[in-house]
Amino acid sequence: SVQNGGSGPSSPRKQRASRTALSLLSRAWKGAKTVGSATATLVRLEDTALSAAVVGDSQFVVIRDDKIIYTSPVQEIAFNTPYQLAAPDGNPSHLEFQSPKDARKITLRDMREGDVVILGTDGFFDNLFPEDIKRITRDVLKKEPIENVPAALTEALLEESFKVSEKITGNSPWAKEASREVKKEAARLRRAGEDVEYELAFGGKPDDITVVVGVVTN
Repeated sequence: SVQNGGSGPSSPRKQRASRTALSLLSRAWKGAKTVGSATATLVRLEDTALSAAVVGDSQFVVIRDDKIIYTSPVQEIAFNTPYQLAAPDGNPSHLEFQSPKDARKITLRDMREGDVVILGTDGFFDNLFPEDIKRITRDVLKKEPIENVPAALTEALLEESFKVSEKITGNSPWAKEASREVKKEAARLRRAGEDVEYELAFGGKPDDITVVVGVVTN
């Protein structure tokens, strides 16, 4: 946990305010020194309230009773061009990045025991459909005691998404979205009088894949 600085005691309300997902993301961003950029998803659970700060196309989902009851939205400048955070100092000035003030702020106030929270980068969500995520989660919940679910589910989700990412045939969320963008661009060019041919996307998307799983317990 993150402790408040200062020499005097802080009120519980001030402590809670300093530990929201957005405040923790802002603190990490201000301390970043490495040149580069990244998307970000940070969630924090306090009592039954989950706060989240999301930048870009990293996301999280909440699964309850075999249903995905919440999926965080993505933030994109254009297809395959997500919002990204970069260190306040040290990055090339001609490149435009976002900051925590651009984050999508989310609060879910009715989290329940047994809820499964899955965070992932776009390399994860680009390769598994919601039905795949639910199926794998369901299988792990049936086999594993609750204390083993986070580790076992993380491993199972990583393995399946990596398999899909290496495929060059079949469908995936990325292939579906990429094909939609190709069709949209072809239609635009044809309206402009150009004769174009196009190929649809197939298979998965090789990419970095990161998954974090948490289960709400008493």
